[in-house]
Amino acid sequence: MVDLFACAMGAFMLLMIILTQYYQKTSRDFEEAQRNVFLLEQLRAQAESASRKAVEARIEAEKMARVNADEAEAMRQKANQAQAEARSAVASLEEAKKKANRQVKDLEVARRNAEERARSLERELEEAHRLAFLGIVTQAKKLIFVVDMSGSMKEYKTITEQAVAQMVDPMDSGYQMSMLGFHTDSTEATTPIFHVWPEPFPTLRTMNSSGISEAKATVRKWTSEFRGQTPTLTALKKALNSSAEAVILFTDGNPNDATHDEILSQITSQNAGRKEIHTVAVGDYTEDAEFVSFLFKLADRNGGQFVGLSSLGN
Repeated sequence: MVDLFACAMGAFMLLMIILTQYYQKTSRDFEEAQRNVFLLEQLRAQAESASRKAVEARIEAEKMARVNADEAEAMRQKANQAQAEARSAVASLEEAKKKANRQVKDLEVARRNAEERARSLERELEEAHRLAFLGIVTQAKKLIFVVDMSGSMKEYKTITEQAVAQMVDPMDSGYQMSMLGFHTDSTEATTPIFHVWPEPFPTLRTMNSSGISEAKATVRKWTSEFRGQTPTLTALKKALNSSAEAVILFTDGNPNDATHDEILSQITSQNAGRKEIHTVAVGDYTEDAEFVSFLFKLADRNGGQFVGLSSLGN
C-alpha cells in the first residue's frame, strides 16, 4: 500500500516536473497571446476609429458636395436669370429703338407738315399784305408812279391828286417809292420835261408818315404845272432805269413821241419781264378804244394790270 502510494506519489511528482515546464511555456504563450490580443484589440479600435473618421469624412464630403452642387445650381440659375434679363433688356432696347424710330418719323412728318403749314401761312400772309391800288394788286414793295402832266390832264387834277393819295395812304415803312412826272413845255414842243420826287432820280423814298405826306404834297404841286404834250415812251424808258419793282403809269391820252406799237415793242423788250408795268387810264378813256387797247396790252405784256379811272372810286 505504501509502495503503491509512494509509486503514485513518485509518478505524480514526475508528472508535475514534466508538466511544470510545459505549463510555464504555455503560460508564457498565453501571456504572449493576451498581449497579441490586446494589440489586436488596439488595432481593431484604431481601425474602427479610422473607419468612423473615414465615414465621417465621406459624409462631410457628401455634404460639401451637396452644398457645392446647390451653390452651383444656384449660380447656374442666377446665370440663367441674368441671361434672361439680358435678353429681355436687349428686346426692350430693340423695342425702344423701334419706338424712337417711329417717333423720329412722326416728328419728321410733323416737321414737314409744320413747315408746309408755315409756308402756307406765309403765302396767306403775303396775300393778305398785298397792296391794292385802285384795283391794281401787287406784291411789289418798291414802286414808281409815272404821272402824265400834259395839258389835257388839267381836267383831271382832282382825280389825280385823290388817286395818288388813296394809293399811298395804305403804305408803311416797308414800302419805297418815287414819282416821275412828264410832259413837254407846250403843245408844239417835243423835248420832254421831267419832274422827280424824291431827288435825285432814281432815289426811292421810304413811305413812312412823312414820306406819305411828301408824296401827296408833291402831286398837288405838280397838278398846277400840267401843260404840253405826252412823251410816254421817253418817260417809260427813264422809269425802267429805276430800282423800282413795279411801274404805275397814269395817263389820259395817246403819246406824241411814238406810236402804240413802237412803245409796246420797245418797252416790252427793254423791260424783259424785270418789272411789273401797270396802267391807269384817267378821264373819259372809254371814248378811245384804241387808246384803251394800247394801255391794256402794255400792262398785259409786262406782268401788270389795266385800270380805268374816270372819277374817284370808279
